[in-house]
Amino acid sequence: MANPAVTYEDFNAEETTAHEEHIEIIRQEAEWFDLTPIEKKLCGASLGLGIALLAVFLVAFRL
Repeated sequence: MANPAVTYEDFNAEETTAHEEHIEIIRQEAEWFDLTPIEKKLCGASLGLGIALLAVFLVAFRL
């Protein structure tokens, strides 16, 4: 009966060069960028509204 387990040899892994790793790091860093000022304002407004509504509901329902 054959062994159904997957082994390291099954993947035929290739070694990556430093250049390929460098390209991958650059690609990953390019995926993230800073928020624009309007996005920061929208995040702050939604967080503030959420906290304010939480306080209102806590007071309204006397918890």
